[in-house]
Formats: sequence, structure tokens, C-alpha cells
Amino acid sequence: MTGWKMTMIEPTLDDLLNDDIMAPVMRSAGVDAGQIKARLAEQARRLCDRGVAIPQRGSRRACRSQALRCSA
Repeated sequence: MTGWKMTMIEPTLDDLLNDDIMAPVMRSAGVDAGQIKARLAEQARRLCDRGVAIPQRGSRRACRSQALRCSA
């Protein structure tokens, strides 16, 4: 995942899952990258079904404001 740390660009899910530290973490949890992606997609679907707005990719400000609304 080197290269993104010194930029203003947030890493993608693939960047995070391909990070060197994630392989042993996923192995110890008994999951692989495909399973994590599937679980996240299912959670996103459930949130959409409940009417929870999911911020679009790249909208960091939307993520922060959405988090503030949800925690209030």
C-alpha cells in the first residue's frame, strides 16, 4: 500500500485488502478478500433497504457529515 500514504487520496478497498499486514489478519480470522467484499456488499444493501444514505466514493466530506448525523 505504499504510495498512498503521502497523498491526499484515500486507499481503495482493494488497496487495503492487498496490504501486506492484511494477509495474516484475514488468515487468522478465517476469511479471504472475496468474503470481506461480499459481507460489505451485503451490509451496504441492507443499509440501502433501510433508507440509509451511503456516501459515494471519493466524497470524504459526505462521509464525515453522514457520520456526524448518524452519531447524533
